[in-house]
Amino acid sequence: MSENIDPVPFTKDKPVMILAVSASILAFANVLQTLVRLKSHDFKVPTQYVVSDGSVLQTSSWYSLYSLALFSLLGTGLLIFLAYRLHKSNKVFAAGVLTVQVILAVVSFVVSGALLGLVSRV
Repeated sequence: MSENIDPVPFTKDKPVMILAVSASILAFANVLQTLVRLKSHDFKVPTQYVVSDGSVLQTSSWYSLYSLALFSLLGTGLLIFLAYRLHKSNKVFAAGVLTVQVILAVVSFVVSGALLGLVSRV
């Protein structure tokens, strides 16, 4: 007695879709946070401090910090596509990839907020 279990499509799998939508919302929240907190300035902003020397300060143009938002969107899109491709062969693996992406998106949101907070104080 064998059962014919039809595979659930990616868009109909609720746990996987919840993870994918959560990762997308966090990526767009990171973009929104970057756009709101990063004001366009004509001067350079600090991007790296070296505490051991005390005098080394690496600066960059303010628009280089938009790469945080771009990387967040590209990474999320890439991992959702990877999860979509993995879902055809192994549903649990796809859910694992999306779970890791959600965790990384939360960490990225917090770290971007801290970095943009430092830049706004300059």
